[in-house]
Amino acid sequence: RKYQDDKPCATPNLREEDIEVAFVTAFNQLLGDKERYIAQFEENLPLLTDTSKLEDELVALTTRYEEMQASLHRYIAENAQQIQDQNEYNRRYEEMRTACEEVEAKIEEVNKDILAQLGRKEQIRRCLNELRQHGNILEEFDLDLWNAMVESACVSKDGTLTIRFRNGTEIPVQVPKKK
Repeated sequence: RKYQDDKPCATPNLREEDIEVAFVTAFNQLLGDKERYIAQFEENLPLLTDTSKLEDELVALTTRYEEMQASLHRYIAENAQQIQDQNEYNRRYEEMRTACEEVEAKIEEVNKDILAQLGRKEQIRRCLNELRQHGNILEEFDLDLWNAMVESACVSKDGTLTIRFRNGTEIPVQVPKKK
């Protein structure tokens, strides 16, 4: 996002090597206290990824949608069997159809939220597995480990690179300034 606006932000440019060194530093900090991080996230993982409320909401929305669809079909059938004011019928039909589409959009949104939470759970699980597998220190940059562990990296104006791991942990690392 550095060049997103008309006036670029004042964060320094970093070389790939700087980012790799910062990752190794941050990951080693994470490893230094890995048992605490693992215990904390194993304890919180069920809470962070509980989809039961969303699933209940999805069931309620689906039931409501099915009822609305049935009502719409009955309304169409009624129009086919009885003479009605077609302007009033069309107005009411559009209201009902629009309401169905709104509920359908909510169902889609809840499904996306459930998938996002399940994806987050998988990210945290993979991150914890990587933590368990590594010893007490990372000697050199590992691209596969980076891909498995890092959610994002954000550089600040002062040259601090904050690495956000997939388990939600953020570790700031000061990148040395080049002469």
